[in-house]
Amino acid sequence: MRVSSITKNAGKACNNRLYRHIRTFEKIIKNYFVILEQKAWYNLVKSDCEDGNMNCKQWIFDMDGTMTDSMTAVWENAPLALLRRYGREPKADLRTTLLSMGMADGAQYLIREYALPLKPEDYFGVMRSVIAELYESVELKPGVRELLVRLKAEGARMCICSNTWSDQCRAVLTRLGLDNHFEFYIEAQGPLHKSRPDVFFEALHRLGGTDPRTCAVCEDSLYAARTAHDAGFYVIGIADAASAADEPALRQVSDQFLQEWGELKL
Repeated sequence: MRVSSITKNAGKACNNRLYRHIRTFEKIIKNYFVILEQKAWYNLVKSDCEDGNMNCKQWIFDMDGTMTDSMTAVWENAPLALLRRYGREPKADLRTTLLSMGMADGAQYLIREYALPLKPEDYFGVMRSVIAELYESVELKPGVRELLVRLKAEGARMCICSNTWSDQCRAVLTRLGLDNHFEFYIEAQGPLHKSRPDVFFEALHRLGGTDPRTCAVCEDSLYAARTAHDAGFYVIGIADAASAADEPALRQVSDQFLQEWGELKL
């Protein structure tokens, strides 16, 4: 082989190695700037949250324990009110006993243990009427009305997402003069249970949003707040006597945790 051919081939191999090094360096630089861009966006969002600049255009509100003082007044007292309607005196440990049961098992327990003149298929209709009566005395938590008026004036879009029947939620909020602040009600039951994020994404999309980071989910319940947090929503946790034991964990999954609504930083 001639010397010129050897030199030419060596030069070509050197150029190929140099080209590969340059391409590798370009990829490193490109990835570096991508990381910088992502970090800048993260810091921007983080800074907004820390400064109280929520930038939330959509708001998903739970009702019981979040907006109204109804967890104890209604849901803990409903079995007691049902028994007293039939002249039965509740046992001291009734609440503790029912906590370990689902709704269907609890109904059967009450009918059997207190000899209620009800068939299982009639129980829930009667219980709903008891619950409706208890809701007639339910009031808003302090600061809720003022917050909703402000949000509506600022153009925020809002809905109710509750485990309670939608018609019952509407009746309560209509009596309290706030029904017209909400675009729709979602009954979080069955496949739309709050243990799965689907219900929050459905609410977000119906409110015209796409980004969970700019949608506030307001909850007093730990499991629901955790679901929303894990799905990327902006979570506002609110203290309630009925869920006091969960408060430390609720704080951990909340972007803001409030003892009362007047503490909220918008």
